[in-house]
Amino acid sequence: DVNKNLCFLQWFESFNPFATFAFTLIGLSYESLTHVHQKLEQKSVHMESTTRTVRTVCRTEHVYMDVSLRFEEPGEEVDAAMFKFIIQQALRTSFGEVGASVHVDVLKFRETDLRAYLRVLSSNLVRLWSSLTLTSSYNGRPCSFRVYKVSPSPASLAVSSLHYQHLPAAEETAAE
Repeated sequence: DVNKNLCFLQWFESFNPFATFAFTLIGLSYESLTHVHQKLEQKSVHMESTTRTVRTVCRTEHVYMDVSLRFEEPGEEVDAAMFKFIIQQALRTSFGEVGASVHVDVLKFRETDLRAYLRVLSSNLVRLWSSLTLTSSYNGRPCSFRVYKVSPSPASLAVSSLHYQHLPAAEETAAE
């Protein structure tokens, strides 16, 4: 290690024979020069030993949502077109013309419980979700949206873990 430092100083002095003299004038000793050289070596070794990890995130173009609309007082007749209109009104109320320009597709709608599968561009997901969350009334009637699931795949909306029957692993008992 001392030989490396000596070689470094000799190499440095080969470029400038007055380097040692200049360093002594500004108060740097041989020890401080070797210390600086050691620190530089440690940094270069550390930089060589670190590996760079690249994380790639693949975003889908669309995101699918499972949502329902609940009125405080039942009796409101809502079909798929009206459901979409209520969503568009919620977007317009929350985000103005920018929100009104968000395109939302109602893929499947059940009139019995006012539940629907929606499709929206991934870039508009936060806008749609927040406007649904902030909705508190439609035509003066109190209502609220509930978001059940959000997924990049429409197939995963149809699957519910609540319907699985989780069974404990079978235990073998030794007969006595």
